[in-house]
Amino acid sequence: MEFKGHVNVCCHRIEFRYDIGRLRPNAKTLERLEDEARNRARELIIDGCGQGELNCLAGGKEIRGWWRIESISA
Repeated sequence: MEFKGHVNVCCHRIEFRYDIGRLRPNAKTLERLEDEARNRARELIIDGCGQGELNCLAGGKEIRGWWRIESISA
């Protein structure tokens, strides 16, 4: 199962997704994953990256994912 979403970081719209497997996340866990995506994307955008890996400990489990700057169509 996946958890996907969007956040705004450094004037960019960021798309993120996590592979949560069979974990049944509560609202606090989902908020933690979203915060981690926002914070990690901010760090890497400042370093010049446009996408990167996510790794978060939530619900007692290591949850891995990916973020990227969403492309904008003209």
